[in-house]
Amino acid sequence: MSSVSHEVVEWLNDPFDSNTVPPWPFPAPQGGGCSPLLETGGPLEARSDDLFPVTLHGFTYHPQNEALLPGFARQVPSSAFESAYSFPNTSLLTSPAPVC
Repeated sequence: MSSVSHEVVEWLNDPFDSNTVPPWPFPAPQGGGCSPLLETGGPLEARSDDLFPVTLHGFTYHPQNEALLPGFARQVPSSAFESAYSFPNTSLLTSPAPVC
């Protein structure tokens, strides 16, 4: 479920791969590059704690936490609710994306 949620949320935020943001570095293990695209799942996909459980009708899904736009825009503090940079687990990203 994490791959599906990752791609669906990225598609919802940037359906035509045309929403650009200041370049941000890919985390390890993908590392070695910068992306100017709004890829909301990218900053968290390499983390072991990037999934959260959601139980519906007796089945547990594990969608991925997502980075929020204020992190890509390097807003300090974040304009998101409670100054968050990630959702739903706001403790995963606590600052904007580093300069690439």
